[in-house]
Parts: sequence; C-alpha cells; structure tokens
Amino acid sequence: MSDIPPKKLIIPYLPDEMCLEIFKRCDAKTLRNVKATSRYWRETLSSYEFVSEVSTFWKSKGDRSHLLVWNPAIGSTKMIPDPPRHFCTKCAFLYTFAYFPNSVNYGIVHLYKRQQCQKTWTLTLYSSAEKKWVVNVSCPEYGRSLDPNYASLDGVIYWMKWRDNDRDMSPIFIVSFSMLTHKFGQIFILAEATTNYHGLLIHGGKLCVGAINYDHKRYNCTIWEIDSIGETPNWSKLFTYDGYGHPYLPAMFIDGDVIQVLEKYYQVDDLPHMKHTIIHMTRWSPFKKTQYNLKWMQFDNFVRMRSLSTYYDLLFQLGVNLVSMML
Repeated sequence: MSDIPPKKLIIPYLPDEMCLEIFKRCDAKTLRNVKATSRYWRETLSSYEFVSEVSTFWKSKGDRSHLLVWNPAIGSTKMIPDPPRHFCTKCAFLYTFAYFPNSVNYGIVHLYKRQQCQKTWTLTLYSSAEKKWVVNVSCPEYGRSLDPNYASLDGVIYWMKWRDNDRDMSPIFIVSFSMLTHKFGQIFILAEATTNYHGLLIHGGKLCVGAINYDHKRYNCTIWEIDSIGETPNWSKLFTYDGYGHPYLPAMFIDGDVIQVLEKYYQVDDLPHMKHTIIHMTRWSPFKKTQYNLKWMQFDNFVRMRSLSTYYDLLFQLGVNLVSMML
C-alpha cells in the first residue's frame, strides 16, 4: 500500500443542460437521490417536461421503460419501474389504478406473460407504500384480460370480461380482483341488463352497471346497482336516461348526478386540414329530471375524451374538480 495520499480530484462545473442530459440516463433510484439534494433539483426532475424527455429517451433505446405517475392535486410526477421491460414486449398490456381502503396509498395492477406463445398470465401489483411490485399471482382463465373501462371500490378492481366472438360484443360477466386478499371473483351479468354496451360506475359507495342501447344517433342508458357482492349479488334498477352521441363516451356520478360528455366532429371536405371538435359536458339529475350545461369546449383538431375522474382538494371535500384525459 502506498503512503502517498491520493491527489484531490476537482469536479468540474457542469451547466444544468449537461446535468439534465446525464440524469436522463440514470435509473429511478439515482434520480430520487438527486432530488433529495435540493428543492431546485426536486422540482426540476419532477417536472412533466423532464419526465417526458426521459420517457422519450428510453423509448428510443428500446430496452428500458418506466411508468409515469402524475398527481394533479400537487402537480408532481414520479417514475416507477415498468414490469414489461422484463417480459414479452410484443404483447399488449393494460393497467388499472386504485387506492387502498382508508389510505392515501395506491396500487397499480398489471397483467403480463413472459413470452408471446405462453398461455399462462400473471398479475402483478405495485404498492406505493412499499414502492415496488409486491405481488405476483397466476390468473385464472376468466381473468386473463383487463379492460380500460374499469372501476375500483374498497380496494377491489372490477372490469368487464368480453366474449371472444367479434360478432357478439356483450360481456359475459364482471371480473373482480382484491388488492387486499389477492383473489379473483366473478359477477355474472343479469339477463335483464344484457345489452351490447356496458359501463362500470361507482354510485353511493356501490358498484353500478350502465346498460346502454344505441341506434347510431342517440342512446338509452339504464343504471343498475349491485348490492351484496358475493355468490348471489342483488341487482336493482336505479333509473334510466337518454343521451345523444356514442355509447363509449365517458360518464360518471357526482353527488347522485350524472356527468355526461357529448362529442361532435366537423371537417371541411375541400380543406382536409380544417378539422374541429366540440366537447359538451352536461350534468343531469335523474331524480329531479333536470339538466344543465357544465362546459363547452372547441378544438381545431379531432379530439376524443377517453375518461373522467375526480379528486378532492386536500383531505376535505371542499370542491370537486374534473380531470379529463384527451387523446
């Protein structure tokens, strides 16, 4: 061992632009450590612009990916490891998001298989409390799918199981998965509620199903409430309402009222670039039989609203804000 002390290494000053290029190539753990050094780096590395650039960079590499989690209440973002980077990258995957009961912690459910030719599917669960994917459960045959039209209630996630026949788009039953017990379940669709279009909603702390009949211009929707979920669930009809537009348009409950979205598209035949979209949001009170306008928006392109969700300011229900996802 030499008695000569090592020379002091002077780290050169790097501008922020160069540091950001370096941080784009770092893993999530390194970014968390950097964000803990100062408020400036915490805000910079949590910004939507930086996280988007990181996602674009690793997507171009094709060998790494992350999930982007955005909290609209506080405007912060963070990245968590995406499990498909370890499994079959040629398969289509979906995710579901839900809060654990009486907690601010959330879970993300994801289905995957290791190879495209395999028939075995595995469900994995990410816990925000433990900051990792903590559960891997083999899926039963009826649960080997996820539907973007899902609902969550008391730590249980519900989604539709559709028929494999393309000519018959009616669902067979509702699949459930508990984030607490890690068990699957089935709720068969009531014969009287069988239609070609269905949607899941939460109303009054209970799971509801919207059964919709559509005639290409307008639709009629009947809301069914499912009580005593178990081997013999109880179905009861709440109310029926009419609407204009397509049945896939999002709807939700707020304080017993239905928030409904209507989309209209316009395009000038001689000018293909002249495209317009009008999105009209209304609030309908089924028990009072009243309806009034909430929002009217116009876009100079084709815009489609895919989902609606709510969040409450702080921990008190001071007001409800609508958060939309547009593509």
